[in-house]
Parts: sequence; C-alpha cells; structure tokens
Amino acid sequence: MTEQTLHKLKLLTKKEIAASVVELRFEKPADFKQLAGQFIQFQIPVGDASILRSYSISAPPSADFLEFCVKVVTGGKGSEYLSKLQAGDFVSASQARGLFICKDDVSPKYFIATGVGLAPIVAMIENCGEGEVIDLLFGVRNEEDLFWQERLEAIKLKNTKFNRHITLSRGSEGWKGLKGRVTEHLIFDKNGHYYLCGRMEMVKEVRNLLLQNGVNTKNVHFEIF
Repeated sequence: MTEQTLHKLKLLTKKEIAASVVELRFEKPADFKQLAGQFIQFQIPVGDASILRSYSISAPPSADFLEFCVKVVTGGKGSEYLSKLQAGDFVSASQARGLFICKDDVSPKYFIATGVGLAPIVAMIENCGEGEVIDLLFGVRNEEDLFWQERLEAIKLKNTKFNRHITLSRGSEGWKGLKGRVTEHLIFDKNGHYYLCGRMEMVKEVRNLLLQNGVNTKNVHFEIF
C-alpha cells in the first residue's frame, strides 16, 4: 500500500452488536469513493512493522461515515487491534477495493450471508432501489450471534419486496425461526443473481449447490480475501 493510497480514518463510534462482534464507524474522508460491497485494507501496526487486514464496508455509499463489522478473534492481530480503538483514534487504510458489487439492472437478487459476512451484503441491499425483488438468507450459530435485526426491519419497511430469512444452526428451544445451516434453506431461481459472503467453506458449498440446481455460474457472485 503506497503512501498515495492511504486514508487516515478517525473513529467516531464503537459498539458491541453481538457476541464478539464490534461495529466501528469512522469519519468518511471527503475524497473517499466506494461501491456497495467493496472492502478496504487496514494497516495494522505489529511491532516496528505493519500488516494489512481486509474488512468489507457495511455502510452504503450514500452514508456520511464508513462502517465495519469486526469479528473479534483471540490472537487475531487485525480484529484485536481494531476492537481496542477508542473514539478519536486514527487508523490508516486503503482506498475501497474489490469486485463484489451488484448488477444494478438485474432482479431478483438473492443474498446469502453467514456471520460478519452480512457486512457487504447489507450495504448492497441498502443501496438497491426501492421496489427491487430482494431475498436475504442469513445464518448464525445462535441468538447471541444475531445483529442488525432492526436495520433489516427498517429495510423491509422501505421495500415490501424485500424478504429476509434467519436461520440458526444451534438455536435454543425457544427459537421460532428457521433452524439449520443456510444450505438447508436455499431457493433455486435460474433467473436470479446470487451474492454469497461468509466462511470460504460455506461459499464453496452454496455455489456448488446453486450450480447443481441449474443456476448459471455467471449469476453467482462472491469474493474471498
């Protein structure tokens, strides 16, 4: 990452939104450009050197801030550093990068996310036009891992053609929603475009199932970094 591509981002707010998941909002530089679904690379100090860690932008381009959803992993140099930042702190980051973006003129759209893979997905959905046919399948382990439910409800109020399906792989007995992994609740639509984000194993498995059920490989979009 060259000096010319660096942005100095100032942390505005930090809050825990689920078990070991932190939402970070940074001041958006005036010259920052992004497309919904893209990511940036944070420069993480490690001793006298630094390493790069990639995180998807979870706020749409229309937002006046940059937002990220960080899963805090024990021993994870990037997540532990970012989770310890305090409001007013600065961190260096790259320009927006990546090709995981929506086909604007194509509908219906099917979004499949697990865990913090919801980050770029929610930015894409919020960036879609009102009235677009959108279907979200979101999976986590249990109730403690759920986040942004009010945010998804707000999207539903704006777009009646937005449908969301939440599934828990290890939900409690009191959970009334879907149960099991996302692979158990897929919808196969040969006319739809699919956007996948989450663990590499999930992305590969879902992609294979979609292709086996007649979805064109050109209609399955994902980005692993």
